[in-house]
Amino acid sequence: GKKYGTITAVIEKKNYEITSLREDINPTGRYTEIKFTDDWHNDASRRDFTFNAINISASGKVGDYFNGQQDIKNQQVKFIGSIGGRIQQDYLRILRYFRFLGLFKNPNFIHGYEEVLYKNLPQLRKHVPNYRIRDELLKMLKNEFKMNSIFKKQNYNETNTLITTIRKWWTEDSYELGLNKCMNKIDSLVVN
Repeated sequence: GKKYGTITAVIEKKNYEITSLREDINPTGRYTEIKFTDDWHNDASRRDFTFNAINISASGKVGDYFNGQQDIKNQQVKFIGSIGGRIQQDYLRILRYFRFLGLFKNPNFIHGYEEVLYKNLPQLRKHVPNYRIRDELLKMLKNEFKMNSIFKKQNYNETNTLITTIRKWWTEDSYELGLNKCMNKIDSLVVN
């Protein structure tokens, strides 16, 4: 993370990531070159979701350039700008989208998002290693409304396309750590 201006501070056995303001230059698939900046709006513009672009100054002034607070109230995970463009900049954002659905009791899905997300799933496998996928799934499982991240809308008997696809990949790869650590926990959530 140091290369990207991120350090982790450990305070009372808790990790806190501290990241410098930056701009992404030529982001492709997962990696980018960066340029440090002192412009909060430019830094917010490179973020994935509207609510992840919210910042607060030391004096308590909130910077919300993309209406992230309203999206939180509306219980929706909304990309900044074009969903297709944001995903192509970093395919990990596919997983992050589904993880953040688990923050909301009744998420409001944006029309067309799932189609774009699922269309880009093969790129996730090409650009994001299994251990990063596993880490995101484990974070999903910690959310209060994790069922929204893992199962089909309104059907907690069937995993969504994301989970079904990852299970298939990990079986093909014999990625036992992912299968045992994540998929077994997901299977225990299935309503019988």
